[in-house]
Amino acid sequence: MRAGSLPRVPGPSLSIVRSSRWAWWLVRAVPLGVAFALADWVSSLTTQAGSPVAGIWFPGGIALAGLVIGGIELWPALLVGGSITSPIWNGFSATSIPIVATNVAAAVIIALLLRRFRVRSTLDRLVDVLGLAGATVIGAVPMNAIALCLLGVTGKLPDDRLDASVALWILSSVTGYIVVGGALLVLYGNRRSRPSARTWAEAAALVAALVACAFAVFPQGIGALEIVLFAVAAITAGRLGPPGAAIASLVLFGFAAEPVLSGGGPFQGATVMQRSLSYQVAVLTIAIGIQVIGALGSGRDDAAPSVPGRIVAFVLLSAGGILLGLGQAVVAIDLISHIHPAQIALVAMCIALIVLLGVIAGTGPRRHLAALRHGGRSWWIAAVITGIALVASEELYLNAASRIEVTSAVALASLAPVVLLIIGMLSARAIPPAGVLISSFLAAVGVVALLVGGEHTRGFDRGAVFMALGAAACIAVVLIGLSFCRARTSPAPIMAVVFTVSTAGALVLCVATAQLPDLSVFTDETLVGGFFYLGIAGILLPALVSTWAIPVLGAQRTAMFEVIAPIVAIIAAKVWLGTNVASLEYVGIAVIIASVVVSVRLHRPEHRHHHALFSGNHESGSHDRPSGDAPVSAP
Repeated sequence: MRAGSLPRVPGPSLSIVRSSRWAWWLVRAVPLGVAFALADWVSSLTTQAGSPVAGIWFPGGIALAGLVIGGIELWPALLVGGSITSPIWNGFSATSIPIVATNVAAAVIIALLLRRFRVRSTLDRLVDVLGLAGATVIGAVPMNAIALCLLGVTGKLPDDRLDASVALWILSSVTGYIVVGGALLVLYGNRRSRPSARTWAEAAALVAALVACAFAVFPQGIGALEIVLFAVAAITAGRLGPPGAAIASLVLFGFAAEPVLSGGGPFQGATVMQRSLSYQVAVLTIAIGIQVIGALGSGRDDAAPSVPGRIVAFVLLSAGGILLGLGQAVVAIDLISHIHPAQIALVAMCIALIVLLGVIAGTGPRRHLAALRHGGRSWWIAAVITGIALVASEELYLNAASRIEVTSAVALASLAPVVLLIIGMLSARAIPPAGVLISSFLAAVGVVALLVGGEHTRGFDRGAVFMALGAAACIAVVLIGLSFCRARTSPAPIMAVVFTVSTAGALVLCVATAQLPDLSVFTDETLVGGFFYLGIAGILLPALVSTWAIPVLGAQRTAMFEVIAPIVAIIAAKVWLGTNVASLEYVGIAVIIASVVVSVRLHRPEHRHHHALFSGNHESGSHDRPSGDAPVSAP
């Protein structure tokens, strides 16, 4: 015993401390367990007869928020609450408690990952939003796989709807964690903020407009307002930051749930499961986009950090390639059967421009306008050329897809890296790095394998082939223009000019060909949904990501992710259009993946002496190496 210290006297104080700790634990645990049980009951109301899968499942979001806010040690409350009530709501079986345990384990794993990687619960940085999404995938998917295996072994999964049941189970779980859990964390993390009266008034007006648009779009099914709804949600997130993104995502999540249960609104399908699949994909995609806008609109200097810049670029470019492939393979071909390609290009560009302007208005118009004013002559010329090339690439691709198989058109239009290599060699008059040559060669080999091995029941129209190759050339020009018109700010000002020129060019093209779209297309919910997806996920988001990634990776490596699109297009065509996948196509997919890996591993950023096509037009190497981030605090 140290000198001057008092001896430890055994007595009732120790028991009092222990009892107070247990009392404090119970004060936190009981409400969390009750909330988890009630959420499970609400989700059980959306299950379809003959299937244990809930159409809307959000207890995971409540569990995640409770564990992050109250502490990981509260997990027994979730397990007890779910084990008591789940058999009551869903019927008792041998798998009831084990499945509840997998749900609780997923929430615990996600909460531990958020703590380990110091993801802030306020989600006021881009890396926090990506961290929440990544932790959710890592924690939820394996646990859901175990739960599905338990259901499969016991014969609880319907054989005739097995694929849809598995997809809905995983999607609904991920949506609950990211949308509901993320929103609750953000609102709790900003509980002490004291906004001004003006901010409160603006927030009230934005939320009222958002609720009005959501009520018009979802229960009533007025599809044309989807564009306005997304723009209002983007402005709300941009102006109010992460709290605005949280409110917007919860409004969309809640209002979009009603059509799933009632069978109305934009989510069409004969069963709850079919409508729920569309609901989960739409809400999850829009919510993550809104969270990103909210983080960028937070006003933090490190909202969009450069570290880990390359990792973030690879992830976002992969996601952009996936969205592009889905949009081209499924949405575009459905629209082509109803509307002329020139009309599709015009409407898609208009939707992308409207949403982009909403994002710009939300994230700070003064900053973007200042960037536009300070753009030099070469900046404006490059932006205009990029806009013209963008609309030309869309028009050429859509015309090609209307005359040959969509997968062949996507594959040919994805040869932008090879075209970029040829243009770069002719312009720079220099041999590019070995990584560029090898990756581009592999990409060309993979595309050829896809073309040779694919189905050609509609023939192989020579004119359509040249159109698709022309689309690849236009995409290469887009990347060249973006590498030269890069501004020292976010890519939004660049894309504003690009899409304005693109929309004007598409309008001129439609007037010249007498193919102006009929206003009746905006009354067809299916067509509006296709335009919305193609304009946002198929055009705007990949272009924004490419603009941001060029200074980090260079134009050539950024272009390599274009070849991801035909892989997704083949898979999507098999799922939705019923096409077959030949053995040679699998070989082509493997070679294309290898080309992307080679580009990532071999094309090092030290080749700054090469032309801007290969180095991303670095200025004094300032953007070549990402700078280190300061340590961040745990949530």
